[in-house]
Amino acid sequence: MCLAVKSRRLELRSMGASVLVALLAGERARAARILDCEIPADLPLQDMPLAMRFDQLRRDPSVQPWLLRAMVDWSLGTMVGYIGFHSPPHPESLETSVPDVVELGYTVHAPFRRQGYATEAVLALMH
Repeated sequence: MCLAVKSRRLELRSMGASVLVALLAGERARAARILDCEIPADLPLQDMPLAMRFDQLRRDPSVQPWLLRAMVDWSLGTMVGYIGFHSPPHPESLETSVPDVVELGYTVHAPFRRQGYATEAVLALMH
């Protein structure tokens, strides 16, 4: 299991293969138990890159620390979004045009937007 990345309000908890398998199967409660947080019932799982990240992990388990993480507000015990790098640093697809690059993406669940979660999560992950 990858260590959580922590910030003032958030723990960015790695969504490993067991979490991804549970979410792909629609087993939100099982994924919530593994992540040790509440996953809101209205969090749109269909928008998450679950299958793509699971495929990356299946091909190379060592990439897990770089991939999908649940943004968990530890005081609420709730997943407020997700964040992750698209790959480890120096992806071949960008190496010739932009060396030493990383790409990341994130989504903050609608009820939690405009509260600074995205900024906090990006800064924590980059550090």
